[in-house]
Amino acid sequence: ATVGGRGGGHGSVCASARWLSASAVACTTPPGVGAGLDVTVVTEGTQQSVKEAYQGYNLFSYHRPVVTAVEPLLSNSAGGLPVTVHGRDFGTTDSNPTVFVGSTACSRTLYVADNKLVCVTPP
Repeated sequence: ATVGGRGGGHGSVCASARWLSASAVACTTPPGVGAGLDVTVVTEGTQQSVKEAYQGYNLFSYHRPVVTAVEPLLSNSAGGLPVTVHGRDFGTTDSNPTVFVGSTACSRTLYVADNKLVCVTPP
């Protein structure tokens, strides 16, 4: 089984998958981020190893990122200064996150860890 991808795109293979019944498979999800991800289950047939794929679109979502603190709390109006964003569920790998200050994207966002990002404030 795989989780991820969108619109038939390739996802990540489950860390483990096991058959529960004719209508259910249990999957230990791989690390990731995103919402509305596709789920694919591939079964090996009994006749000459024929494989069948079953696709579900927009069925799975990881927890949304949560911001718990930002430091510093104040910055100059010229921008260009680093701001550290603390929280959780930013992802276990760098997925090119974007931090916004108001409705303006930071000039640059650096992934540090699942619980920390650094943003260079926009001008």
